[in-house]
Amino acid sequence: MTIVTRRSVSNPESAGLPALELPTASEVALLENGNVLRWWRASQGYNADGWACWKTGAELIIERDAMPARQTLAAYNNKPALVFSAATQLYGAGLFPTDTPYSLVVVGRAGPNDNAFLAGATKVGNTNKSMVWHTGATGDGRVGFTHEYADNSGPQSLIATSANRFFTDGPMCIIGSHDASNVNKLGLRIDGGSVFNGLSSPGGTSTPNTSPDLHVGGVNATGSAIGGGMDGGDIAEILVLNTALHLNTALRDTVEAMVNERYALW
Repeated sequence: MTIVTRRSVSNPESAGLPALELPTASEVALLENGNVLRWWRASQGYNADGWACWKTGAELIIERDAMPARQTLAAYNNKPALVFSAATQLYGAGLFPTDTPYSLVVVGRAGPNDNAFLAGATKVGNTNKSMVWHTGATGDGRVGFTHEYADNSGPQSLIATSANRFFTDGPMCIIGSHDASNVNKLGLRIDGGSVFNGLSSPGGTSTPNTSPDLHVGGVNATGSAIGGGMDGGDIAEILVLNTALHLNTALRDTVEAMVNERYALW
């Protein structure tokens, strides 16, 4: 336990040191919540070799050629984000939940690429994709959330045909969630607004995700149907949960409060 005391005057020995960023009430609530499995933040746990989870230390490592560049950007309310190029992509073995409801929260921008993969779990080829991605004309802000059936009989996809923030306007908060046991199997929210709150399976058999490996910034290294890397895009936050946030609305409210407090998105 660390006890922090605020003093009424500045300590001259602290001159020139970076300010200590204390967690807000909503951040503490998420750090203590057992449904929040992983939480990567650009200002936490980043170095030249990997990006460590704020809660557990689980690391996303280089999957292609290099780490993204960390920059403080005005679009993120002057908070850090990781800026991706065509050569950068991250990967974490066993870091995505399987056989359970799940949610994936990304605060970021896909960049100018069409069909750019932001984050999710994939296998080689077209099977078992659970992902959030940019789906539309260059820079138009369209995003989607896709959960592939385990038998590869077809995906469930929810696509936001418009969004409050295009790439040039700043980042979006994207929440994709899935629960195979509930009639509302898929949910997608953008910037705190209900884009979709559920979709029954249109065909095939809806099952839990079976791909345990998390990819960020592009598809798996051997390729997939989604071919766009995040060249010129950026990400500030990634959260992975073992609950469907289109059903667990109290926890969703806490996530969205944290995002808006930090990045002033809406």
